[in-house]
Amino acid sequence: MRPAGSRSWMFRHGIAQLPHAAVYVRDATGLEPPPDPVLPPPLGVPDDEQRDVLDGAGRAEAGAQWLRWWRGLVAAEATERSSLEEVIRSSFWPGDDGRIAGLGPGDQSALQQAVAAAFDAGCSWFDRCRPPVPETEQACFEWHLVRDVAKDVARRHGVSPGAVRGTAVVLGVHENWWAGFGSGVTACSVACAQNPQTARDVLLEAFESGLSTQR
Repeated sequence: MRPAGSRSWMFRHGIAQLPHAAVYVRDATGLEPPPDPVLPPPLGVPDDEQRDVLDGAGRAEAGAQWLRWWRGLVAAEATERSSLEEVIRSSFWPGDDGRIAGLGPGDQSALQQAVAAAFDAGCSWFDRCRPPVPETEQACFEWHLVRDVAKDVARRHGVSPGAVRGTAVVLGVHENWWAGFGSGVTACSVACAQNPQTARDVLLEAFESGLSTQR
């Protein structure tokens, strides 16, 4: 949405495969991340739960690793490349050896087992069940609302419109949920993106946290 030059505000968002596959891994294998506001609600998937992949200790260990993976792959959306999917696929996609780019050796073992068990199924689930949006993906956020919020942020902070930039990762979770990741990046449910009030909050967080990184 308006990926224009330096004189214009910019907002990007998308419904990408990897964030959904990552949440699918968490849900299907019963991982137990520590409480954190950035944790999305369940996808409501698994008819094919695989909670026997790890024991209780393993689910807790992999859950902490998963949270670091999740923060990293969503925050990677701040990188400006040709598409949202390209950013996260190149930075956080599991390789042929099962190792996950973007994670150190200490963040691999338990999480690798969960990813090996459920990641491919999560990708397939997304391909079958990708959340529908009206007409085009841009309809997730109403264009005029994005424009108005971007202009308002520029005016209130006394910056040029070109300094106002943000990104949102949109998820097909079944609850009203959104979270800020800092540096101009947010994540939210489709329902929040399509609700004018919550969408405004999401946009403000994205644009204003993006400004703080440029100061």
